[in-house]
Amino acid sequence: MFKTRILLAFVALALVAIAQGVIGYFAMITASQNVQKGRVANELLVGYMDLLSNKQLLRTQLTNEMTGLEFDPQQSQVFYYNMIRSLDTLDRLAETAKGLSKGDQELVPEHMERSESLIILRKGVNQLGSVMTASDWKFDAVTPQAKRQKLDQIFDVSDGQDLRVALMQSIARERLVTARDRAAADVSLNFMTNVVITASIGLTLFLVFLAFYFVKSLSKPVSRLIRGAEALQAGDLSYRVPAFGHDEFSQVARSMNDMAREIARLRASDQQVREQLEVQVIE
Repeated sequence: MFKTRILLAFVALALVAIAQGVIGYFAMITASQNVQKGRVANELLVGYMDLLSNKQLLRTQLTNEMTGLEFDPQQSQVFYYNMIRSLDTLDRLAETAKGLSKGDQELVPEHMERSESLIILRKGVNQLGSVMTASDWKFDAVTPQAKRQKLDQIFDVSDGQDLRVALMQSIARERLVTARDRAAADVSLNFMTNVVITASIGLTLFLVFLAFYFVKSLSKPVSRLIRGAEALQAGDLSYRVPAFGHDEFSQVARSMNDMAREIARLRASDQQVREQLEVQVIE
């Protein structure tokens, strides 16, 4: 039946549209996650860089204090608390990054390494805060070499671990992670764009195919019905509309043919009655 074909066509069109929407949705989710991963990785890198910057600035302040040069104690506290805030931010971002890559076992070592580096850096900063609160820390060293060693011990060593190495390794790691996640985000965005374009082109081609199919399917039966109607209008009751199959157009064609036969029969019967009446009138 023709209406069944129309219904199936609309169902297929709806399924294609739904498939396009589902694929586009998952592509968008993946791209959004990768973009968010790239943003978090970049913020982690910025956080480590801020920590390094404030660490260097604080070291300069404490060096001036130890050597008797001009320094600002309040500014030293500002640099220290900036380091604390940087570590708090890094802890939060590390948890966010872990949540975004949940289920990806390949990234577990990366998260563990990041957590361990943050623990080391947190211990070093806390140790630095303890030294800053002591009033006699700057008098422990007398010679310039001893003072430099004292500063190195305060800033770069925590529980026997080199804070400089931990910080530089963290910065190098986050640079690689940032580049990796940005590349993944670019790939996801390109994939989403290609999916949308491909799906749109596919849907357009499917619509064109349906339009061509129905135009071709309708043109012949409609033309046959028009010719049959014109023949009836012209009084050609012998004309029969070709009827193939069991669709609606074939049913209409058969009905028109039955109607033409019935009209022809009635006309023949009417002619017969008329002839009989004429004979009777003549008699």
